[in-house]
Parts: sequence; structure tokens; C-alpha cells
Amino acid sequence: HTHIHTHRLVDEELEGSDVTDPEETIRTENTRKLIVAINVSTTNMFEGIRENLKERIQKRSNVLQREANFQRQCTLLELPKYLFIRFNRFFWRSDTSIKAKIVRRVVFPFDLDIFELTGGTLYKQLEKRRFQHSSILKQSIGGAVGTAVDTVETKETPDTDDTAVPTPSYIGIDSLGHYSLTGIITHKGRNADSGHYIAWVLTKDVWYKYDDQTVISVTPDEIAKLCGGGDWHTVYIALYVRNDQFFATTK
Repeated sequence: HTHIHTHRLVDEELEGSDVTDPEETIRTENTRKLIVAINVSTTNMFEGIRENLKERIQKRSNVLQREANFQRQCTLLELPKYLFIRFNRFFWRSDTSIKAKIVRRVVFPFDLDIFELTGGTLYKQLEKRRFQHSSILKQSIGGAVGTAVDTVETKETPDTDDTAVPTPSYIGIDSLGHYSLTGIITHKGRNADSGHYIAWVLTKDVWYKYDDQTVISVTPDEIAKLCGGGDWHTVYIALYVRNDQFFATTK
């Protein structure tokens, strides 16, 4: 079994959407996963995550003394080593008393950029890092700047004029907000309590399908077909690992 530990992920901001209601509540919560909401218009994983992080809810307004509509906006405050993403594939059907499955096709990426989902200090940090990195890459066309290195010496340096042209220096930075797909759990069947769950894992650049005692290698194209849309194996959980390469930034 693999135990996945994640850091704090979500900052929930409850912003009153009624113009007569000035209430605003900001609170931080811990979560172990991001949810992919799936509706009639969802076509890809990123859309589903963003939809789930922003929704209208009803709660009692202390100002209005009644139920009011609020906008819940969630943003990522940290970049965990692993992102555990669950597709909201199952829902309760009262007429049949089963957890029915949503088989809609929802495309997932092999490389995920979560910059747009971040907020607060993290958003500002990533914005600065990405701008610096982009500037360095533009200067390094045809050169070695921007390539990965095995060993670097990191130094803290004072901030300089942001308008100045950055000077290349190999410094390790945690991440620019990029993640890579490293594992998937799929479900084959029409409801949550039946069917078959199997794992697909990336090991040393090769994808493997773990179907009970049977383990075989598969191609990236076969992994891409796990997005749903029929009775084939459909992604239910996706695991992404943070990219922590060393790259050029400024000094």
C-alpha cells in the first residue's frame, strides 16, 4: 500500500454575493484531495477542478437574518509533493438505491499546471518565479541556461529593480506549479459497489497496468484512453507528483 501525505491545500473564502450583505468570511482548511466536478458541460479535468473550487452555496446571513446566497471561492495555498485528485464519478440514485456512475468522457493531462488555482502569497511567488524563468529562457536560446543540473549551490540574494534584465544563475526552486501524472485508479462497471478497480502506475518512464496478480506494461496512448465515455476502464483517481527540477533563475 502507498501512503500519500499532502500539505494544506485549500483556502475557502465565503464572499456574500448579495449586494446588501457585506459579510465576508475567510478561513483555511486542510484537505487530502481535489475534487473534479462532472456535469453536462465538463470536458476536461482542469475545468472540473475549477468548477468544484468555485460554487454558490446557501447559508444563514447574520446581517440579513435569513438564508442568503454566498460565493465560495477556494484557492491552493501550498504546493504539496503529491496531488491526489478524485473524479466525482458516482452519485446516489434514490429510485434504484445504488451509487450510479457518470461515464462522461473527461480528459486528463499528463502534465498539469495549477498556477491558475493558487492564491495568496503562493500566487505572487509563482508569478514572480515564472516571469524570471521565462525571461532567462528567452536569453538562453542556443545556450545551456535553463537546462537541468544535478548539483547546485543556492544563495539568498537581495531583491533588485524588477525592471532590470535578470542575470542567469543556476538555483534550485521548489516548483513553478507544474505536476506530472504518476498513477491512476480506474473503475470498470456501472455503479460504485460493483465492477472492477485496477491501478496504472508510471515507473521509470514506463506505464504498468496492475490488474490483481497480472502486471503488464502499457503505452501512454492506452493511458489516455482511460478518460471515460463508455464501459471501458474509467479514471476515478489520478495522482500527480510535483516537478522539482533545478533551473535557471536570477541572482
